[in-house]
Amino acid sequence: MTLLGARRSFLVQRPGPMTTSFRSVLPLLVIALVSCSPVSDDAPSPVSDGVPEQVTYNYKMTQTNAGMPEWVLWGAVAQRNSGETVLHLTEVRMVFYENGVQSAELTSQTGEIDEKTRHTVARGDVHVVTEEGKELKSQVLRWDNDRELIHTVEYVHYQDGDWILTGWGLETDPQLSNVVIKERGSGEIPRDSRQKQGDSAP
Repeated sequence: MTLLGARRSFLVQRPGPMTTSFRSVLPLLVIALVSCSPVSDDAPSPVSDGVPEQVTYNYKMTQTNAGMPEWVLWGAVAQRNSGETVLHLTEVRMVFYENGVQSAELTSQTGEIDEKTRHTVARGDVHVVTEEGKELKSQVLRWDNDRELIHTVEYVHYQDGDWILTGWGLETDPQLSNVVIKERGSGEIPRDSRQKQGDSAP
């Protein structure tokens, strides 16, 4: 996926009108708390328990290599807490590309991304689907931006057609073409797919 000698670039899109700096509006917040009105049920829930320094809505980050996208990350709400380089996200969607063409999509309830390393964590009903129809499910998946690998120590469920593998601990490329499960659980392997048996997907 990575082109040797090519320069990576990162594009973070934070819509100006929708970005709130808590330091600049603190006096207004104090006034609002004194005379607050009922909050709509549609209001977004807090992203994390930390002290928010900045909140961004419709957050988007793009990583490119030689002008072609490697991945694009979205979050409905992105919150940075005071003293942190990590952004806490809700309604996470991350699309991976291969040679500039979409190859897989990850979704989760929440997540975090370190803006310095671009390492990402997806949490809660994490689901990866490739363009070929392969699927990976877990409660926690991590993206190592240096090694360009998805990994976890949590329980995983991998499916390629009628071939299913489950277990704990995993490493794979985003396209799920080289899935390695560290500790196998109970899997359902059809009789006509016995040649596929093993800890690694073909």
